[in-house]
Amino acid sequence: MFLCAGTVANPSYLAKKLMNASLTTTTYGILMTAWLMLVLFAIPLLAFNKPLSDLKVRTLLVYSARSTQLPFKELIRVVKRLLLL
Repeated sequence: MFLCAGTVANPSYLAKKLMNASLTTTTYGILMTAWLMLVLFAIPLLAFNKPLSDLKVRTLLVYSARSTQLPFKELIRVVKRLLLL
């Protein structure tokens, strides 16, 4: 909720500054482009944060369990395959 209010308040504040001639149109354009990039691209990527962190934890658990069960030579082969060496 706060994020929506913040993204709406920013452009209106900048537009008011632009009307008072205390902000150039170039600066306004750059700020609006940065704001649009943040809203359209960066914020939606936060949706992948939880699934990726869960995947990381599960992967670490699986491979730490496998590393204790495998002989050392087999462990080296698996690590090389994972690292694509």
